[in-house]
Amino acid sequence: MGGAPERVETIAKRARQGSPAARVEHVAVSDDTPAETRAGFEQRATL
Repeated sequence: MGGAPERVETIAKRARQGSPAARVEHVAVSDDTPAETRAGFEQRATL
């Protein structure tokens, strides 16, 4: 995900909290520049 720093931090803060049944161990935020630009969302396979 990317965007304005304050918006990214808002999403990261929510991810750190997680849902009531979640156990969040770590959320990493970096200032990396993406190799490609994406528009919208896409569903990817989970591990």
